[in-house]
Amino acid sequence: MTIRDRIVSAAHEVEGLRAATDEPAFRSLLGEPPKGSKWDLSQPFSCRKVDGKCQTKGVSTCGLVAVGILRRAGLKLPFVGPYWQWPRYEGLDVVSALSKLGTVTESRRPAGAMPMPGDVCCIGSSLATHVFTVVDWDGATMISVDGGQVDDAAHRYLQRVKVCRRVWPRPVVWVIDSETLWANLEAVDAYP
Repeated sequence: MTIRDRIVSAAHEVEGLRAATDEPAFRSLLGEPPKGSKWDLSQPFSCRKVDGKCQTKGVSTCGLVAVGILRRAGLKLPFVGPYWQWPRYEGLDVVSALSKLGTVTESRRPAGAMPMPGDVCCIGSSLATHVFTVVDWDGATMISVDGGQVDDAAHRYLQRVKVCRRVWPRPVVWVIDSETLWANLEAVDAYP
C-alpha cells in the first residue's frame, strides 16, 4: 500500500466524526492541545476581530484533522501537539506548521498546483484559510475529507469531519505532496 493509499484510507476512517456525538474519537484525532489548555469542542467555532485582534470561541479543526489523518497513516510529524517543536519556529497555529513542514521537506508545491489523492491542500487566506485532505477526483470535481465543518442544528453547530466536493480549478494556496513528504520526512531532524 502506498503512502497515498494509507492517507486516503485514514481519511475515510474518520469521515463523519462529530464533536457532538463522537467526542472521545474526535479528540483523539486532534491530538494533544498546547500545554495548559484543552480543545474546546463544546461550542461552535467563531472568530471576530476586536480592537484589531482575533478573539475566538471553540476551536477550528480543519488543520488539526489534516495532521491527525497524516499521523493515522503512519507519518511521524515534528509537532508537539499541533505545533512545531523547533524552538526557532514561532508559528502558533497548525496551518503555519503544515506550511513550514512542506517547505522544509520540499513537499510543498506552489499556488495553483493540482493536488492528488493523499495530498494536504490549503485554500483561502486570513480568517478564511482552510486545510483538507484530498481523497479522490470525479472528473473535474475534487473530493476531500475536511475537518472544521459546521454541523447541523441537531448537533449544536459543533465541529465535524465531512466529505466535501469542489469543482476544479480553484485558487489553491499550497499543496503538500504526500509522496515527497514521506520520502523527505527524516531530513526534518537535520533542520538547523
